[in-house]
Amino acid sequence: VEGCSNVARMLLALERYDLAAELCQKCLLKLEAARAEETMVAAKVMTVLGRAYCLNGHYAEAREYLDRARFVHQMLGTYQTAAATELLEWRGMMHFTFGHADRAAKCLTKSLQFRESSCTTTTREGMTLLLELAMVHLCQDRCADAVQLVKEIQETHLCSKGGVGPLSAQSSMVMALAQVRQGDKLGAKESCSAG
Repeated sequence: VEGCSNVARMLLALERYDLAAELCQKCLLKLEAARAEETMVAAKVMTVLGRAYCLNGHYAEAREYLDRARFVHQMLGTYQTAAATELLEWRGMMHFTFGHADRAAKCLTKSLQFRESSCTTTTREGMTLLLELAMVHLCQDRCADAVQLVKEIQETHLCSKGGVGPLSAQSSMVMALAQVRQGDKLGAKESCSAG
């Protein structure tokens, strides 16, 4: 059961959301049978299960498991610590999905603080978090903040990787959207060409 959330994360990366959810459900049943449903392991499994449901379009179930994971973290006293980084990121994107940009920004900003304190903002997950927060800033009409985050992604990650891949294309698109909102159509055109 200990490695369940890691295997489920790999299934999510492979876009096998149903299999990830099924695995997490089985693990939760084992944890409940062992009376261990209020442990850090259970919180991690619930977090991944919530993400699997969200990615598969089952938003009510996603919210339920992300809320349960938050409850367990709160009981353990780990909700306001780096242990909840992933949960905060996924809750933030769930809020974003439902159009709650301010709530999303709060969760994602807190997660970013944890990533900065553990020096993990330059990982793929950290760069994805920056991109997600930039998208939220766009929805909040905070274009300058979005541009700053995208520049950080491009300077930190993309320069070292040669500027290729999905993160490059996504960051270029977010940059272009920010530039259009700021009235810089020429810059937006260049950003689209770069990605």
